Amino acid sequence: MGQRWRVALLIQTSSDWHRQVLQGIANYAFERGGWDFFVEHRGLREPVSLPSWWQGDGVIGRLNQAELLWELTKRGLPKVNVSWLGEHSPSCPKVASDERVCGEMAAEHFLDKGFFNFAFLGPLPSLGYSDALKQSYVQTIQGRGFYCSVYVHGCPERRDLRAWLRDLPRPAALLVWDSEWGREALNQCAAASIRVPDDLAVLSVEHDSLMSVLAPIPISSIDQDPLRVGYEAAACLEDQMNGAGHPEAPRYFPPLRVSQRASSDTLATEDIVLAEALTFIRGNVTRPIQVQDVADACHVSRRVLEHRFGRTLGRSPAAEIRRGRLDIVKRLLRETDWSQREISRKAGFNYLEVMARAFRRSFGMTLGQYRSPFKMSVHGRSQGT
Repeated sequence: MGQRWRVALLIQTSSDWHRQVLQGIANYAFERGGWDFFVEHRGLREPVSLPSWWQGDGVIGRLNQAELLWELTKRGLPKVNVSWLGEHSPSCPKVASDERVCGEMAAEHFLDKGFFNFAFLGPLPSLGYSDALKQSYVQTIQGRGFYCSVYVHGCPERRDLRAWLRDLPRPAALLVWDSEWGREALNQCAAASIRVPDDLAVLSVEHDSLMSVLAPIPISSIDQDPLRVGYEAAACLEDQMNGAGHPEAPRYFPPLRVSQRASSDTLATEDIVLAEALTFIRGNVTRPIQVQDVADACHVSRRVLEHRFGRTLGRSPAAEIRRGRLDIVKRLLRETDWSQREISRKAGFNYLEVMARAFRRSFGMTLGQYRSPFKMSVHGRSQGT
């Protein structure tokens, strides 16, 4: 058991992302015997502060305000910043998801679906975020020879947004900053008779379940792995509180996957055979299917099937089957406490060893390393999918 630290959490509680970061912090603290937390309900636009009366050992938060940082430093408190805002420094290390990889993943999600037209809807400039995510998204698209339209926030915003969406070439793929902007984009699409996802596929960088269910259709999003961000931020803070010093470099963690929902569940291709093959794979990926089974279901030869996959998606049918199974593996590792052997059966792998090798080759870590930050979040959860 470690020391029972007193830690202030200066993190908003109004969105799924922030609540999962808090859950990751709680998971780490539970493993260490429990910490005493100071936390208050806050919205994203509410100012973050630490009461003068609070006496504790360290702080984790969205630490991007100079005045707040000065106050925490004056009080001699170790601290960790979990926001994309704010620069990493030895006195305030940053632990966050990797926004550049988020941009690359979003671009690849759309490119894999065969899109040729792309768009980006970022945050309001007044929020002060950098262009790192936009640059990564646009550069990945441009690297494949395509153009990306970028929305410029204006006034009145809603009317301008509707006109911009209406003028995009179709079908188009749109990356939005968060689910709030995703919901607004979908509302404007409905008003402009733009079909989603057939005319416009929409993907959000940050997910919020409430904004998603309030949208005309559920919004696809990037799973930024906020549980791990919180878990690793807590570990970083404990190192400082134990006198281990400050990390010299920020710690960025790649997103897990694209959580596809109705807003981007489409394929921008006129290849009927390819569309049928992908539908068959999605519906049967947990069964021990082979490439020949897919070809037989589509009534084409294996050679024809592999040619169409390579020409449009740049990968083989076997790779597509493996991708689908590994997505299931990641979900079951996060959401259940099933054994690895049971997960391998549920995900369609014949042997645990095959699953373990494929997972390590694809993600650069073992099954156990991937599961570690999530294991406390399934504590007491029923055995189910």
